[in-house]
Amino acid sequence: MANTKWKWAVGGGLVLLCGFGAASHVHAGPWRGHRAQSAAEVRAFMERRADRLLETVDADDAQRERIDAIIAQDAPQMFALMQEGRAVREELKAALLADRVDANRIAQGKRKLSALAERMADLGVDGLASVAEVLTPAQRRQIADKLTQHLPE
Repeated sequence: MANTKWKWAVGGGLVLLCGFGAASHVHAGPWRGHRAQSAAEVRAFMERRADRLLETVDADDAQRERIDAIIAQDAPQMFALMQEGRAVREELKAALLADRVDANRIAQGKRKLSALAERMADLGVDGLASVAEVLTPAQRRQIADKLTQHLPE
C-alpha cells in the first residue's frame, strides 16, 4: 500500500506541477464550473499550479524558465484536446437523449473518448517527463512528499 501511495504521490505531484490533469480536466476542467475559453487560460492555470509547487522546492530561475517553456508548448495542445472532449461528450449526450437510442453511435462515442483519454495521457506523461528532467531528484522527492500528505489512506 505504501508503495502504491508513493507512486501516486510522484505521478500526481508531477501532474499537478504542470497542470496536466488529463482526463479529469478534459471533463470538468479545473476552473470550478467555468470552461477554459482559450489556450491562454489553460496556460495560466498550469503556470499557477507549477509556481505553487516550484516555490516549495526552491526552483531556480533557469528551472522556472524551462518549465514555463514546457507549459507554453503543451497548453495549446491540452486546450485542443479539451475542446475535442467537449464535442465528443455533446455527441454522446445527443445519442443518449435521442428518441431512439443507437448502441452503435454510443459505442463510437466511447471509442472516441477512450482514444482522446490516451492522447491526453500521452501528452501529460511526455510533459511530466520533460519537467522531471528539469528538476533534481531531491526536488522530485520533495514534491512527492508534499503531495503524499494530501492523499487519502
